[in-house]
Amino acid sequence: TYYDYFYPNLLPDYSPTYTYNNKEYWVTQNPTITSMQIELYNLMGTNTEAAGTSVAQFKSGMTSYYNTKGYNISYNNVTSSITSANAINWFTQEKPVILFLTSYDFYPAVSFRVNDTNASILGQRETAGHAVVACAYFEYTFYVDNEVSRLDKWLYVAFGNSECGYLSINDTSYIQEAYTFDISART
Repeated sequence: TYYDYFYPNLLPDYSPTYTYNNKEYWVTQNPTITSMQIELYNLMGTNTEAAGTSVAQFKSGMTSYYNTKGYNISYNNVTSSITSANAINWFTQEKPVILFLTSYDFYPAVSFRVNDTNASILGQRETAGHAVVACAYFEYTFYVDNEVSRLDKWLYVAFGNSECGYLSINDTSYIQEAYTFDISART
């Protein structure tokens, strides 16, 4: 639904935002979004070749979806360039990043447990692969005696099930592939 804001009619007769008290809000899960998810599930051939959706199936299904809506989509492989500076640049350009993960540590909120010698972040580990969309970047800096002792770098991601959370990019070895994409009107 994010791109429908910039490219109308990706979801026909749909508005991805609404205004309440002079503020704009994003629409959450609803029947139109569920219908689109089912369509993409089918276009991508999810669970037909193996469990889930491969990167090739994802690209093929997304390309089909965008083409039927009057748009072209091209993919930019950014797997080797997941850095703080690049993430900030992509999000400043309003370009979310699709991440294909082999496993991940998921944090629905960045909650810290701090004692005299350690600061740990509370979350859960998933060993199954998954695809998520990163849309924001955050840093948390820890100081000891006015010296930086630790810098944690995070991507804020949507998990595709109405759940959002944080993924650490201090180590990106769990990222199988990552893409930004460009959309243009079909001519």
